Amino acid sequence: MKRRYVLIVSMVIALVLTTWASALAQPAGPAAPSDAQPGRRPVVCVGAAWGAIVRGQAAAHNFVRPPREEVPVFTVLPGTRVRLTAGASGLWLGEAGGTLSAHLEVIDADAQDDGAPLGEDSVSDTRDGPAFAKHRLEVPVFFNEPGRVHLFARLTATAEPHEGELAQDVDELEAVVNILDPSTFGSISGQVTTDDTEEGLEGVLVTAGNRELRVHRTTRTDGDGNYKIEGLPPGEYLVGVRAKGTPYMGELYADAHSPDEAEPVTVTDSAETPGIDFGLARGSEISGQVTVTETGEPLAGIPIVVRPMRPDDGGEVAGAAGLEPAAVQQVTDQPGAHPEPGPADPRRRKRRPAAVTGDDGTYVVQGLPAGEYFVAAAGERQGYGVEFWQGAPTPEEATPITVELGDSVSDIDFTLAPQTR
Repeated sequence: MKRRYVLIVSMVIALVLTTWASALAQPAGPAAPSDAQPGRRPVVCVGAAWGAIVRGQAAAHNFVRPPREEVPVFTVLPGTRVRLTAGASGLWLGEAGGTLSAHLEVIDADAQDDGAPLGEDSVSDTRDGPAFAKHRLEVPVFFNEPGRVHLFARLTATAEPHEGELAQDVDELEAVVNILDPSTFGSISGQVTTDDTEEGLEGVLVTAGNRELRVHRTTRTDGDGNYKIEGLPPGEYLVGVRAKGTPYMGELYADAHSPDEAEPVTVTDSAETPGIDFGLARGSEISGQVTVTETGEPLAGIPIVVRPMRPDDGGEVAGAAGLEPAAVQQVTDQPGAHPEPGPADPRRRKRRPAAVTGDDGTYVVQGLPAGEYFVAAAGERQGYGVEFWQGAPTPEEATPITVELGDSVSDIDFTLAPQTR
């Protein structure tokens, strides 16, 4: 019987570990500022509480983040709300009954009243077996004033059978939160011009991002191509320009097209960093029309997918998306991140189209760097198929299109047939 009990408990532990492995494997990095990702709040997973009741015997255990040699430090902006979360799983086997509970408490270790709780959440579940339950604990903590806060997140798992001895496990996760001082924030300014005309480029998006702080600021250039990004905590930033909707290619400072090549821009306390200028090169252009196979009528609203082919991959397609180099696209969305390679087939992965056909079925893709590209018309949502140039059904059979800087390649046309069910 004892062997059977140990086996069952081991299976439950394995199940819980599998369920929470992905969450616990995430590195404990800086918490995102409140405006770093609009609509999303930073979340820190503390771990998972587990309990079981088997024939009047109880077991309880916590699975928390692995301990570190150093206490993790999170950096946030004033007014940030961080949600600390934990899972709570319980199992009642056979006819065993009792109460399984979990408690998550967040404590300010430096408070004058010796550990004032900043928030807590509990769950309690009483059942008779066989049964399984899964709950979520969440404690929101607000950080409003600049300074440094020393935290303990305490997780408690408790299993109490109707008859038998209570089992309990208590674990703590320690962390330090630095709340930045807005009075120390600086700015980055400069001008975006075109290489061919040397005129200022109006309305293009300029982004400054710091991956460690998870700060992401954007602005658009004025009529003379000037910009200024404010509200930047001191640190080093990747600065990039996204020239969507123009014939020009985006880039990172200075004259770079990948984060590895970019030159970081340093922002110091309460200071402006001027002269971060960009001269954008005119890219290449691909255009064509999409029509219906049988009737020749133009098809409007068809996404056009453009993917570059790596020069050293023997025809495999890189995972870049959109009109610009993949690195610039990534820095615009998530500063400092590297693009992940992936298939070019639009049917296997949803990606942002390079263009969409107009009422007359025509499209234009601008701002392409020199290179080889696969082009496809993806009409699945409109009831049509996916076709690669020239008439190929798959990316492996597609014909790449080669462009040099400043080239204008036209007549890249597609004819799509209605899909049959």
